[in-house]
Amino acid sequence: MAEVFDLTREEWNKQVDDYIADMNTMIGDVVASPEIQGSWPQNNEDITFEAVRCWNFNIGNNDPLYNDRAYAENSCWGGPIASPGRFLNYVAEGAFLPTERNGIIKGMNHMYGGTTYEYKDVLRCGTRLHIKDEFLGVQEKKVQNKPYRMLIETGRRHFLDENDREIVTVTANTVITCVYPEKREEGDSAVFGKKVKPFYSDEQLDALHKHYEDYLAGKFRRGANIRYWEDVCEGEELPYLMKGPLDIVDQASFMCASGYRFGCGATKWSMVSPRRNVKDPETNEWTYPVVFHISERMSHVMGYPLATIFGGFGEAWTSEIVTNWAGDHAFVKFLTHQMRRACFEGDLITVKGHVVRKYVENGEHLVDIEMWTENQDGVILVPSKATVRLISREE
Repeated sequence: MAEVFDLTREEWNKQVDDYIADMNTMIGDVVASPEIQGSWPQNNEDITFEAVRCWNFNIGNNDPLYNDRAYAENSCWGGPIASPGRFLNYVAEGAFLPTERNGIIKGMNHMYGGTTYEYKDVLRCGTRLHIKDEFLGVQEKKVQNKPYRMLIETGRRHFLDENDREIVTVTANTVITCVYPEKREEGDSAVFGKKVKPFYSDEQLDALHKHYEDYLAGKFRRGANIRYWEDVCEGEELPYLMKGPLDIVDQASFMCASGYRFGCGATKWSMVSPRRNVKDPETNEWTYPVVFHISERMSHVMGYPLATIFGGFGEAWTSEIVTNWAGDHAFVKFLTHQMRRACFEGDLITVKGHVVRKYVENGEHLVDIEMWTENQDGVILVPSKATVRLISREE
């Protein structure tokens, strides 16, 4: 029997208003720890080469700086380092959710919204990290002519080494769509509308597979060949990458890469929060928070038209074209990503970018880059920016 929703729109909107007010009483609090069921506490401490290699293989990055120990030891860094950006999820998820303390409202869906990374140094394998975090609050973003309300929940994490030296600061956003519960046709979403998997011709796939062969041969990677600041031109394009068509293997690979503790049986149950999860209508059991990423059927139950691709994939891919272009000797100081549109199972992604500015600041030779992912329809999904420090011929 279908669940009956017995709140009027006015009563439901009051619940959303109360949720915002309640959450904002927690500004400045620690909001993720092993004691808070359903939150995203620190998963791992030690940054090992095996973890870095596993991450990069599973997100599709074959750069030997992150995958080949001997290559890394002979690089300018003298040993293995982690790729910048999303790898930090191996240590601790950035977009942590303090929702368990305050319950959940029927019709709310939490989605990854984007992350900003500010690096003080590269993250070297062998480092032991710990985190300090703070909750920055919930704000409502006004959306015009949409059948939902949108909230932005923000937190900041500081990743520190054994000596309390900060390596990177991460500011992460979670987008919360609030849809008044009412019956909709299966595969139709109040937020995303209807969606079907695209079909690709043999010619399209042959071109894609040729691109993959060139990628595996290293044709899009700068590597040990130094890119000097003086040689950079504003407006120059970065070598593009293609990813997809995305399927459940890609999703499982991302889960393997990220170091999440998903668990099985009782350990899975310890991470399930009945107050902010949904039941599988076929089994009547509560489901794990990310089930809509790997099950099309459950994505329909949770209000999505198709299984949605992990938002962190877009971050990893836009970061990759920056390191491919900049080469081994560059230092990525700043990365910021916004999840503007959802990516769905079956999508074919192209990752693009270009240089927007080169300048000298505080004695550093810097380059600003804009990059983005777009789907097979040319829709931009994840617009991103980076600031990279390059070597100058004057040094």
